[in-house]
This record gives sequence, C-alpha cells and structure tokens, in this order.
Amino acid sequence: MTDIAKGQKQKIESLRQSEILREGHVYTIGDFCDKSEADIEDLISDDLFVQIVNEAFHLPDEHKLTTATLIAANTSTERNVLRAESFFNLLPESIPIFDHFTPSNWLLQNIAVIDADLDEQSRFNTLDRFEKVFKTFNELL
Repeated sequence: MTDIAKGQKQKIESLRQSEILREGHVYTIGDFCDKSEADIEDLISDDLFVQIVNEAFHLPDEHKLTTATLIAANTSTERNVLRAESFFNLLPESIPIFDHFTPSNWLLQNIAVIDADLDEQSRFNTLDRFEKVFKTFNELL
C-alpha cells in the first residue's frame, strides 16, 4: 500500500503490471478513501484530521485550523497533508512548521480522541476506511 500523488499514477500502474507483487496486491491509499490522490492521513476524516492538527501543534484560537480553512488553503489537491502545509505557510513564524510526525505522534498518545468529541459521521468515516484496509489485506492472506 502506498500514498498516491499527482504524477505517480503511471508509476503505480507500472508496479502493478510488473508483477513484482501478485495481481491485486498493490493498493493506494486513494483506493480506500475514494480520492485520486491520498496519503495515509486521508484515511482519517477531515474533521478528525483538523482536530488532531490543532491539538498536536497547540494552535491558538486565532490560528485554529477548520475543515473549511483546510480545504481552502490549497484547492489544487485532495491531499490533506498538502492542504495543511499550505495553511501553515500562511501562519506567523511563531507557529511551528507543519510536519507529518507531530500529528501522528499526538494521535498515538491520544488515541481516545477517536471515541471522544467526534461526531458520529466523522468517527464512522474514519473507522470505515480503516476497516476496508484491514479487510482487504486480511483477504490477501
């Protein structure tokens, strides 16, 4: 399983056609979240991703990320990581630079956030996507 970005579709198709892995054993994150380009973070609902980023970076109220500002930050991509990077580029220098590690580390330390303070639809979307990943790969065994 791999992230998928613009310009990588041919590489993924070449990998599939090379038969290095058996047919049906190459997946992209986009396959599980219905996006043409996606990172592992896109398996998480937009609302939860925003909450994780806000908490992980301790963003002050006046600079809090919202789902709307996330999407508006970079309309040329479906990838939330690139959107978040664009959003952070607009923030004052006193705010840390966006990186992939900080939100994932925060989530590992605060996994209960998935069950708390998250609306039912966001929770369902997130868990449903991860369930599809695990079912798909379990079926390959």
